[in-house]
Order: sequence, then structure tokens, then C-alpha cells
Amino acid sequence: MLASLCSRSVKPVVRGVITRHFGAPVLFDSVSGEKKPVAEQNGVVSWYSCGPTVYDSSHVGHARSYVQIDLMQRILDLRFGYNVYNAMGVTNIDDKIINKSKATGIAWKDIADKYEAEFFSNMEKLNVRTPKSVIRVSDTIPAIINYVRVLVDKKIAYPCQSGIYFDTQSPLYHYTKLVPPLTDEESQSRIAADPTKKHPRDFALWKFTSEENYSWESPWGKGRPGWHIECSANCHTLFGDHLNIHAGGIDLQFPHHCNEIAQCEAYSGAAWCDTMVHVGHMFIQGRKMSKSLKNFITIDQLLQDYSSDEFRMFCLLNHYRSRVQWDDDGLAEAKKQFKALKENLQRIETEVAKGGMRGDANHAMVSVWMKRFGALREVVRTSLANDMNTREMVNAVQGELRELSKAILENKAGVPYEVTKEELAFVKQLMTDLGFRFEATQEEASLSGALMDTFCEFRRDVRACCLKGLKEENAEVCKEVLQRCDAVRQVVSSKHHCSIIDGKGETLWVKGELPKKEKKEAKKDPRQLTPACPPSEMFKLTGEFSQFDASGFPLLDKEGKPLSPTKQKKLRKRMEKHRAIHQKWLEQQSH
Repeated sequence: MLASLCSRSVKPVVRGVITRHFGAPVLFDSVSGEKKPVAEQNGVVSWYSCGPTVYDSSHVGHARSYVQIDLMQRILDLRFGYNVYNAMGVTNIDDKIINKSKATGIAWKDIADKYEAEFFSNMEKLNVRTPKSVIRVSDTIPAIINYVRVLVDKKIAYPCQSGIYFDTQSPLYHYTKLVPPLTDEESQSRIAADPTKKHPRDFALWKFTSEENYSWESPWGKGRPGWHIECSANCHTLFGDHLNIHAGGIDLQFPHHCNEIAQCEAYSGAAWCDTMVHVGHMFIQGRKMSKSLKNFITIDQLLQDYSSDEFRMFCLLNHYRSRVQWDDDGLAEAKKQFKALKENLQRIETEVAKGGMRGDANHAMVSVWMKRFGALREVVRTSLANDMNTREMVNAVQGELRELSKAILENKAGVPYEVTKEELAFVKQLMTDLGFRFEATQEEASLSGALMDTFCEFRRDVRACCLKGLKEENAEVCKEVLQRCDAVRQVVSSKHHCSIIDGKGETLWVKGELPKKEKKEAKKDPRQLTPACPPSEMFKLTGEFSQFDASGFPLLDKEGKPLSPTKQKKLRKRMEKHRAIHQKWLEQQSH
């Protein structure tokens, strides 16, 4: 049971919770500070995640939180066989939404609906699975009012000037936090002041307001819900008095999650949540990424420069609890790792598709590779079971694929076909379970696979004859043929984006993607810029941007959103390159 640091006076109750003691995965519980086995109740893991407050576009910090949570749920569900009932609460009634409504004249519900739709569209682009239940504040007002009524009846909540407040100093419930005690000054800055409150840490359950568009009738007068009560009522509506796992960003740990625990345990009188998990902060230029600091990159901006698979790899390479710096080095590593994963998988898949491995695989070597494969499976299982150590898992998979790919390329004897086929299937399924999407690349590869196989075999045979001929009489002719072999490899690489790799007695090919730079320029700049075009006009002709500085450099995209630092860097390089071309053209005109 939960070691209840947040409510020493509540009585633990037995609920028939099942835990898988043998090899059960563990997650770090922020309340107890310990790793705890994943608990389930009646064969179901109840999981609630705090969703977005839908008043603006989501940023990369949100993307990281929800991709990490998606990875954890996928691992429990698809790798360990748990039946995860994942639910998400959406805050669509909040001061930020109301303030935006007043400032813009747009109805609060229209604002909330717009940004909720954008959020789930972004989640789909990131391949984050849709929660089985999405519960909105506006849909649960009666449940919230009933929840507050119970706390008032229990004398753990009281009315004051601005609303109904939770009594954090009540002798009926011991209020504790998930963080060290705050100073009075800090408490006053974090929690809205009301001179009639009993204590600075008391927090609003129901806020009084007479504004027609933002209020609902209640036993205490017209008002709207406080922030923390929403999630407690949501959880109770979906799961009752007990929850297995609660997840959210570390920035919500205090006061939001601390107050959730207080409300839930005061309501039921029993320990509430088995495990509270928190995703670490995302930092940019040394500061926490947040909308309030205006230092964020939107998810749409992220996906201009990186694929969802590359970002998912970025998340796997950083433990979910770690503080992560958003910078070019970390993203470059993720990009490199995903490229290596994809190319090694395809190289092995190409060989397996041929129906057999070259070389004589003896029984001893089958045993060797089976042991390696068994060791890989064990590392994958134990690393994921140990609080989702995804970095260790990635390192093990990449190392094994690298060795297997190298053995195939060097045509080493003893690479057994059946074992390789099984290992390939295991890794591909693992990556699919983790949310990677390889379908498009594989379809492209299979479309031209037979032709490329034939071409590679022809080139291999011609090359082998020439290498042999170099030692004999027709050395010059052989050199010319070899040059032609290399030339056609260059054409295939540059024009068709296939890499041809010569090994010892073997030639393999790997289908690559159209480079993103070419993809974007082909799509976004269909007309060729002539040297005569002034640099100050080059970006104004594309229709991609809505605002420019005095030099003609774009500041906002066509939707009026700021450009990401990475995007600005690339555009500035393009501008400088064209400036040199334009200057050379001007000089030519003067002669």
C-alpha cells in the first residue's frame, strides 16, 4: 500500500490489488521516493494523466511529457502484458482561457475546443496513442460540485470571501507536500491571496463569480471549479476511490498533485494512488521551457525540423525523470541513432528476404548467436522493467544490430538464417511497440527491392572480374570498368537515395529517405531563384512567411507564429548563400 506521506491519519484499506511479484516492472513513486512494482486491480491498471490547459498551442516540453508517458504505457501494455486503462483530463475551464476570451471577444468554449483539437492533432503526429477516456472539466461540473459538497460536509473545506477552500490545517486530515516546505513569501506568490482564508496554503475548490458566461449554480452560489478539484473529481468519476498510476510533468508536483492527493484521501479516508510518476523538466538555454517565460518551441515547429520517430528516439535516449536540455547536440544524437537503427534493420531485412544467409552456419555458431539473442532479450526486459531505463535498452539493441549487420556485410561464416530472422522480427516488433513508424520506408524499399538486388548482384560480379583482371593483362580496361561501377553507384546514391555498400564478397544496398533539405526546398520553393533576385525579396516570393525585418529576413510563418531557432539558422544560411550569388551577378552586369 501507499506509504501515505500526504495523509498520516487516513486508514489503508485492502482492495484486492494484484502485483506481479516475479519480474514485475517497477516505477519510481514520487511520494515515497522509492521504486514500486506496478499494481493492478481486477486485471486492470488504472492510469490517469493530467492533460493540457487548452488556451494556446502546445510546446516541445508538453511533447516530451506525453511521448514519455506514451512510451511507459506502451511498454506496460505491449511488452509486459498489462491491461492499461489510460485516461486523460483536459482543463477547458481556467483563468487563462477566460482571460483570453475577454481579451479577444471569442467564446471560451470556442478557444478551448480549437486548442484541444490542435493538441490531439499534434499527439497523432507524434504517434501518441489516444487515451481510452478523455474527460473535460465542462463535462463534469455536477460531479465536481458533489465532490466539494462531501469535503464541506466532512469539515475539511470551508466557505470564505472568494469561494470554498480546502482547510490544509484541519485536524481531520494531515496536509503534507511532495516538496520541502515553502516560505511564507513563496506560499503567498504561488497561491492566490484571500484575506479571509484561514491559512496561506489553503486552496480554492470552488471560486465565486457572477459572470454569466463563466459560472454555474452551486449550493454556495454561482461560481466555477478551482484547478486542483477538477482532476480529483475526474479520477473519482472514472476509477472510484483508488488509482494505480498518476502521471504528469514535474512542474505539476506542487501544488497541483500534492493538492490532488489531499482532496482524494480526505474524500475517501483511505490511501488513494499507488504510484505517482513525474516526467522531468525540459530546459532551453538553461531555463525551464514554459509559456510564461515565452521561451518555447511549438510542436508544429519541432516537426518542421525533425520527424516524429527522431523525436521519439530523443525521448528514449533520455530517462523520463531526467532534466533534459533542448539543444542541437542531443537532437543530432537522436537523429544519428534513428538513422543507424533504420539502416541496420533494413540491411538485415534485405538479407533475410533473400531466403537464406551466405556462409556455412554450423551448429556451434547457431548456439553462439542464440546465446547473444537470448542476452539481448534479457537486457531489453530488465532495463525496461527497471523504471523504464530506455537508454540502456537502446544501447543494447543498437550494439547487437551493429554486430549482426557487420557480420552479414563481411560475409562471415556462421551467421544462421533462422536465428537472424527471429532476431529481426523481435527488434522490429519491439520498435513498433515503442511507437516507431517504419511503414513508408519499408514500402519504398520493397517496391524497388528486386530491381536493386539484381543490380547489386550484377555490379558485384563485374567488380569481382575487374579486380581479378587488374592482376593480369587488361589492367587499363579493368580500371575503366571499375570507375564506371563507382560512377553508377554515385548516380544511384544521389538520384535515387540508395546507398550501395561493398563488403567482402558481398554487395548490399540500403534505401534512404529523400533528404529533408531537398524535400522542403522542392516543396516550398517550386520556382528557382534567379541570380537577379535581390536577397531582400527572396523569401517574400514563397508565401511561407507573414512578417519580415528590414533586410527581408522572415520573422513569422504564414500562420503568424515565430520561427524556431533551427529554422532561422537554416534560412539565414540560404539568404547568405543567395546574397553571394546575387553579388556575383551584379558584378557581371557592370562589365
